[in-house]
Amino acid sequence: MKKILIVEDDQHIRKLLHILIRRDDINIDEAVEGNEALDKLQNNTYDLVILDIMMPNVDGFSILKQMRENAATSTLPVIIVTAKTEDKDLMKGYSMGANYYITKPFEPQDLIHSIELILKIKY
Repeated sequence: MKKILIVEDDQHIRKLLHILIRRDDINIDEAVEGNEALDKLQNNTYDLVILDIMMPNVDGFSILKQMRENAATSTLPVIIVTAKTEDKDLMKGYSMGANYYITKPFEPQDLIHSIELILKIKY
């Protein structure tokens, strides 16, 4: 069973992500803001994090930075899904260690393909 953490403050996007990712062999957890995400990352084990950047309290870049500095999460795969579309943000995401950077609005197949590649599963 694979476990994915969705970190997204927008309820509609969280629901869409659940619909796109839902499978019998995937367990989905979620956090609606940065501090909750950091708490869950500290107290749980995940196979993948889907991370928004613009969120209340702690933004996604800060979460990613803390993940990469923590031995327990330093290699945990991260897919950024964000409305931040500028090249500087994309480069920042990749330079900080994101595996994929997908901009909103996104094509569902792009997200599914990146999840497949990271988790080595077939939808």
